[in-house]
Amino acid sequence: MRSRGECRRLRETRVVDIPAGVMNELLALYRELDDEVAQLGPSCKQCGRCCHFAESGLRLFMGPLEASVFFEQPLPGGLTDKTTCPYLVEGVCANRSGRSIGCRTYFCDPLVGETLGRIHERYLNRTKDSATRIRMSWRYVSLSEWMEHRGPG
Repeated sequence: MRSRGECRRLRETRVVDIPAGVMNELLALYRELDDEVAQLGPSCKQCGRCCHFAESGLRLFMGPLEASVFFEQPLPGGLTDKTTCPYLVEGVCANRSGRSIGCRTYFCDPLVGETLGRIHERYLNRTKDSATRIRMSWRYVSLSEWMEHRGPG
């Protein structure tokens, strides 16, 4: 359980303010998603390809609920160029718990790609439903756009 001061600090750093109940729902959804993906057993080469956007041609998109959790973790070294995930530090994700649905469902493993795509859409729709329920404006935009919206630090 977080203290009131800690919750206030987190609200101040979020991209959008999220009611505690919805935040708990999202974190539970992430745990459920991680369990479902683990059951598939996709292989990860830990090459960082997914985090090097310019090299891979990939773009990371997320909705407002995901962005709030994603940016709870302070950026290591502040905002950097937009060609690489700002949380990729020495080849390792420095924000494992705050990863978006896209981060949790992308693997280079071709054997599970289609299945993970369906799982991604299902969980993304659930976050969209949560946002709609609390009358939050739905924006599904790239990480670089969220970084511009968030500003430095």
